[in-house]
Amino acid sequence: MQNNSDLLKPWLTPPSELISLYPGPPDLHAQGYSLQTARFAAWCSWLVYQESFDNIRLIIEACGLRLAGEWRQENSEGMLVMPEDESWLSFAFAGSYDLMDWINNIQALPKFFPGGIAIHSGFHSQWERLEASVMQATEAFPDAAIFISGHSLGAATATIAAAYLPRANLYTFAGPSVGNRRFAEKVESNASIYRHVHGRDVVPHLLPMYRHVGELVELDGQGYDAISAHGMRGYFEALTGDDGGK
Repeated sequence: MQNNSDLLKPWLTPPSELISLYPGPPDLHAQGYSLQTARFAAWCSWLVYQESFDNIRLIIEACGLRLAGEWRQENSEGMLVMPEDESWLSFAFAGSYDLMDWINNIQALPKFFPGGIAIHSGFHSQWERLEASVMQATEAFPDAAIFISGHSLGAATATIAAAYLPRANLYTFAGPSVGNRRFAEKVESNASIYRHVHGRDVVPHLLPMYRHVGELVELDGQGYDAISAHGMRGYFEALTGDDGGK
């Protein structure tokens, strides 16, 4: 069974390793779920945890891509990656492994919006800190395909972002549910959504009062317990196995 504490510290991954693991760009021609896009989204969700944007830029440029946006506001972090031909945008949001963050997240009350929509207020605050920057970047490239990803708390931010960004392709990993049925309906009408759960990862089950969105993709978590299954490395390795982890 995996018990390596580094599984839960994705910011410790050496840049050279992430460069070597680059799976290639998202599949722009896929109809429905794409394993290639899932691998790329998982890689971005792992990469965005790097401790500095200098590291992220080094990795991105070594893979022939461009870091077009970098945002860090209090505890909210995100990045925008794109190719030189500007045919697609990939937004990725970082999560948190701080226990107090998760306690606060679990206890937060919903925030209500018109139309009966309710969203976990803590998760929405994460999005609000980055919203203006993300929306401005999106408007600058109106014809580009949009991909959004995130892990754990970052998956919650990514899910809320998908309610605001047009034509989005959302791939999340280890994400909790973030809103009520009306919110889920809004997101599902606006985006193609695939949420990944690795083995016995406990985090996707933490907020049963809310509703998950999109299509569930279950990944084989053999060898991982309920805690270590949450690590981003485990998600990426499950997706890059011979059978794509299913």
